[in-house]
Amino acid sequence: MAATIQSLLEEISGVEDPVEELQSLKTALLSIPLSTLRDFVSGQRFDVIFSLLNSNEREQVDLCVDILERILLALSPLHLVHNYRGKLQEGLSHPNDTVKILALTQIGRVVEHPEAVTEIVNNHDILRAVILCIGEEKIGVAKQAIESLSKISHSKPGLDKLFQTDLLEVMKEVMARSDVIRYRIYERAHFLAAQRADRRRCLNQGHFN
Repeated sequence: MAATIQSLLEEISGVEDPVEELQSLKTALLSIPLSTLRDFVSGQRFDVIFSLLNSNEREQVDLCVDILERILLALSPLHLVHNYRGKLQEGLSHPNDTVKILALTQIGRVVEHPEAVTEIVNNHDILRAVILCIGEEKIGVAKQAIESLSKISHSKPGLDKLFQTDLLEVMKEVMARSDVIRYRIYERAHFLAAQRADRRRCLNQGHFN
């Protein structure tokens, strides 16, 4: 089956309209248990699939999202963040909401890992992009962004990063877009602030007013 996947990847990179090949690859990936798939995907690069996300063809993008969801789920969080951090960051600003949700979901996996989380916490651009996703019109994107930020806040470094850097200003800018977005962030900020000994400083000194 590994040979089949490799063959399909080569075919996909060489055709102009790869929808049929993408469907075959999706079927092949879903037929393999994740534990078995992990051994294969850990030694491969899937840049061709990521590149095909840059398309106006909805069917093609949806297939790529399904394929990448399966592939990335098979990877360990450490392998994922070390090899695809840049791709995840690009996904956060993709015009297609399903791509944003894919990136946010995988970032959520990474930040749950005790070693991998630092790769996200120390990446200002990714944190900023996640915060901006809270302001997305699509509620599915916003909810996934909030969930990812909640997971980031579970560690003290992550919580400090959100409250003690210019990312706080980014949150305030996003809040200013509408009352609905303001409520989304305020509700989460209230919960996060409750985890801090200096809750009064976070809430009562006007950070979110």
